[in-house]
Parts: sequence; structure tokens; C-alpha cells
Amino acid sequence: MDDTIRITANLPGAVAREMRKMAEKNKVSMTEILRRAISREKFFEEAKERNDKVILQDNKGTLKEVIFA
Repeated sequence: MDDTIRITANLPGAVAREMRKMAEKNKVSMTEILRRAISREKFFEEAKERNDKVILQDNKGTLKEVIFA
């Protein structure tokens, strides 16, 4: 069984509002939005550690490298 830990976070109002909009748009909870954000951040951190390149293709087909400082 997975342990669940309750976390309280203080977010600027604008961030909390964007989080709520994302949750409503995707029909998921704000907790799920936070889980997804953490999962994506972990993915990018691991890619950075491996010196991988992250490539973004826009809707016109243009490829761009995403650089994380």
C-alpha cells in the first residue's frame, strides 16, 4: 500500500488560480495537477543529469532545443 502524506503549500494567488484552471480544464483534482507537475519536473531533472537534449516541435514543425539552467 502506498503511503499518502498530506502537504500544505503557500502559493501566490496567481499560481493557485492557474492550477485551478488547469484542474478544471483537464477534469482532474488540483492534487493531480501537482502530481503531474512533479513528475514532469523529475523527468526534466533526470534528462539534465544525463546531459540529454530535450527537443520541442511546434505546431509548424519547427524543432527547438529546450535549455534548462
